[in-house]
Amino acid sequence: MKKLNWHFLLVFIVAIGIAFGMRPKPKAITMHTYSFAFWSTDHTRMYYGMDLTAQGYQKGIDYDCIAPAWVCTFIAEVTEEQSDYTGTFFYTVDVPQSGIDDTGSWLDLD
Repeated sequence: MKKLNWHFLLVFIVAIGIAFGMRPKPKAITMHTYSFAFWSTDHTRMYYGMDLTAQGYQKGIDYDCIAPAWVCTFIAEVTEEQSDYTGTFFYTVDVPQSGIDDTGSWLDLD
């Protein structure tokens, strides 16, 4: 049986430790809920009126969605926010479809 090379084993353990420390870490995702204001003419942008998460709004207490069915709120990543002369918006491709609440129009109860 061959004798174990301790130097090689030490280098191997240090390399594994360095690789573990340098592994990619997941990006922090901060999704916020926004009140829907209007679509762009080509439906590629969703403009919003207020960041409900930053304001601490809760559905049913501070705001509600009333008929007719329209986009009321949507959830999007804060860092994807854009703005132009018409207001602040998110590109539709950046808004997850599961995060769109289309149960009615936005109504501020405060």
